[in-house]
Amino acid sequence: SFSEQDYSDFRNFLVERGFSYRTLTESSLNELIATAKREKYYDIHKDLFTQLENQISHSLDHDLAIFRQEITELIEDEVISRYFYEEGAIAWSVKKDQQVLRALEILNNPPAYNSILRGQSVPGFLTRDNEKAEITAFIDRSRPDLIPV
Repeated sequence: SFSEQDYSDFRNFLVERGFSYRTLTESSLNELIATAKREKYYDIHKDLFTQLENQISHSLDHDLAIFRQEITELIEDEVISRYFYEEGAIAWSVKKDQQVLRALEILNNPPAYNSILRGQSVPGFLTRDNEKAEITAFIDRSRPDLIPV
């Protein structure tokens, strides 16, 4: 797993190399400014555009903090696939796969597992918008080849 020190080293690597990027928001604002100039609205609203540019400009440290989880996951995925190839990448991704985690949750809950096998609903197993939802397993008795999920 990617440690605190690893992330700090990654940040230092970016700074030392002079890493630069442009956010989609900044690119969109630049397009808006170009359009405003073509349509002759830029000079009228120049102060507003300048204020927007100052307000939305990014900071590497700020973005590294906000997107830390996503960046860490991408780096971990890249390291795993580079050094452990396809087998390692699959093994790593299974550990984070929501369907696999959900299946393990059900398998480790015998009453819920048995309810699913009987075709009954399993109350309170998922939450959506802080409301309990029900999962109902459908068993088509006319198709014995189907496995309930």
